[in-house]
Amino acid sequence: MKTFVHFCKCLAGLDEAATQVTQAELAMLLKHSRGAEILVELGCYEGATAVALARNAPGGQVHSIDPFYRGRIGLSYGYWIARLEIWRKRVRNIHLIQAFSYDAIKQFHSQIDFLFIDADHSREGVERDWSDWLPKLRTGGLIAMHDCRISSNSPIELGTMQFYRERLSKLDDIVELDAVDSLAIFQKRQLPR
Repeated sequence: MKTFVHFCKCLAGLDEAATQVTQAELAMLLKHSRGAEILVELGCYEGATAVALARNAPGGQVHSIDPFYRGRIGLSYGYWIARLEIWRKRVRNIHLIQAFSYDAIKQFHSQIDFLFIDADHSREGVERDWSDWLPKLRTGGLIAMHDCRISSNSPIELGTMQFYRERLSKLDDIVELDAVDSLAIFQKRQLPR
């Protein structure tokens, strides 16, 4: 019921589209995505972060991927709130893709400049997103991973945190550039031959 009330309030202009990133995380996302031409967000939620990314990169294209689960009455409130947010903010460079990330990758053929992983937070899910999408990231491209560090906005242990701790520190072609709250930014670099 709470989701339906929020949806109605968004329609009436009484509520804004929600985001799960903090203001500090959003500022970091915007700082590192500036100038990107192809941005991919795995996990759209209600579109607030996608809209901010699109407005920050007016010459780029944001591909926001989410399964947009349907509620009890067969509507995906998140999808329609995201569409409303895009329309109200007059953003034209966002493509909402209603699919699981592991299905969307099969149809995605562009090289990515900025990848934001904030979808399935299970260890298996983030491992799959990483292995599926990293090959599409150009050398020098950036990856933002949400909920990979314990913080006030992510106070419980998640699979993304296990992946961050156990796997990312061992990768030679990835370097961590920046972090705030539960968000970390990485760069894909070319390995010496």
